[in-house]
Amino acid sequence: MGKEYITDALEITGTFCDYLDNPGTAGQLITAVEDGDRFDWETPSTPPTTYLKTRLVNTTIVNVTSFGATACLNTTPEFSNGGISVTSSSNITVTDGGIYKVTAMVQSDASRLRSNLTMTVGVNGVFTQAVAGMAFVRNSNGTDEASTTWAGILFIATNAVVNLAFLNTTNTGYTSVIDGAKSSVTLHKIGPEII
Repeated sequence: MGKEYITDALEITGTFCDYLDNPGTAGQLITAVEDGDRFDWETPSTPPTTYLKTRLVNTTIVNVTSFGATACLNTTPEFSNGGISVTSSSNITVTDGGIYKVTAMVQSDASRLRSNLTMTVGVNGVFTQAVAGMAFVRNSNGTDEASTTWAGILFIATNAVVNLAFLNTTNTGYTSVIDGAKSSVTLHKIGPEII
């Protein structure tokens, strides 16, 4: 039976080497191999990061009274890296399923008093996520702009589609215009797909 030492501090003088007397390189980990009979340096694998950020396009939201996919996405992302792409003005397709942090920030303006634009995110056209509704516009004394931010952690399956959706929560005739240059949506994979 081997000896086990538990300590809060470990001090090594000289070089810590593996079974081949190799000191390893920066970033490597010492790993037990062959049932713990020997130890070897190993370079940990780093999975590729999957992410996307795209701006929105100028979009007018008129008399929308229920959530549905809104055609507001710029189909040319500002930056992206594998496994995710903007496939239409209303769809972001995720080919690398997993757990994602999704953030959308939308700047809008309205010409009528007391308007409010709410927003949510859906997966495959299903809008059951939280709703962000802080874009209330008083439209008084020259103030006619507001912003809405939505952030959440979503499980997104392989080949699923992510959509943005907007809803008018004031009287009929309410119109809001999304400023695409000041608005964007980002997706960043933070965990593996759950099988």
